[in-house]
Amino acid sequence: MKITFFLIAFCLVFLRMYFLWTGHWGHNGNNGSIVISSDGDYEVRIKWSGKVKFTDDETAIASITPGGYLKYSFNEKKMTAESNLQGDIAYTLYDGHQTLPLNDSGRKFLAASIREIFADGFDAEGRADRVAARGGKRALLEEAGKFKSSYIRGLYLDRLFKNDSLTRDDLQGLLIHIGELDGDYEKEQYLKRFSAVQLEDTVLVGAWLGAVENIHSDDNKKNLLIRLIKKDSLSNGSFNKVLDISETLGGDWDKENVLGTLIDKGGLSAGQIERVLEAVRHLGPDPDKENMYRKLIARDGMMETEWENLIGEVALIGPDYDKSNLLVQIAREMPRTDNLKAAYVKAARTIGADPEYGRAMRAIQ
Repeated sequence: MKITFFLIAFCLVFLRMYFLWTGHWGHNGNNGSIVISSDGDYEVRIKWSGKVKFTDDETAIASITPGGYLKYSFNEKKMTAESNLQGDIAYTLYDGHQTLPLNDSGRKFLAASIREIFADGFDAEGRADRVAARGGKRALLEEAGKFKSSYIRGLYLDRLFKNDSLTRDDLQGLLIHIGELDGDYEKEQYLKRFSAVQLEDTVLVGAWLGAVENIHSDDNKKNLLIRLIKKDSLSNGSFNKVLDISETLGGDWDKENVLGTLIDKGGLSAGQIERVLEAVRHLGPDPDKENMYRKLIARDGMMETEWENLIGEVALIGPDYDKSNLLVQIAREMPRTDNLKAAYVKAARTIGADPEYGRAMRAIQ
């Protein structure tokens, strides 16, 4: 029994410390609180009771439910607005040095406090609705960048995605905000919401890929690249950008997945195949390279120069057995031109083991 009480007490202390050093939101109807802190550098506390309404320009408080209040503190700065039973509001304003009356200085301090309260998430959903009603998509885009919390910024992004009249400029602004979100998973989920039609715009897909590039997680990045490849016929610029991003992936398995999807999609031009071969060359283990070479060998419509370059890459594979297998597969599929036969024989001569060399040479005869 003592152990049970000890564990409960420990958990309560742990949760208290967690919320103290990170932050938490809690509300129940018109009552709630927000606490945000960071390593002792700052602490924000917001607490309210009753319905709080602000003026249209959101620089002052219009009304608070009788008996209600709104309290805000940022380190030493404090703003308290309390409504008596008649609805009259009394203010306590402290700028960290002195108590301010509700004169010009006090009203400026009050307006600044209200801006901070909204930025920290007070009435986030209601305010997003008011911003949308007041200024539409442009106001939502402008406001989204003012929030510290990715969750609150997401409320604005969600409303923007529901708007079916977004222009290219609007969508580019949306991508900027997505790129500034904290979590890679959240970025991935929002980037997935762009349609195939939207990503046919070369300018927009460039901005979209720029947001993908800023994702830290290889898995999230790989998922988005594969999604784009399957969804879109890539322009040369987008194709090169996809390959550039894939080469930043840490694991060969992720790179292989992206390259394999590109090859399987088909429709690669001669220049694009050259880029793929260059990317395959940068893979680490030979088995990973072999998988990509087999996919290329099986493609239809390979031009003579592409076959020649592929044969040259296969010649660089290490194990004689694997090299011989690839050359035999190439011999079955390639056109039997004099140039390709010469390239094939040259590659076969890099095989050291006589049995494997003989097998490769018999396949071309």
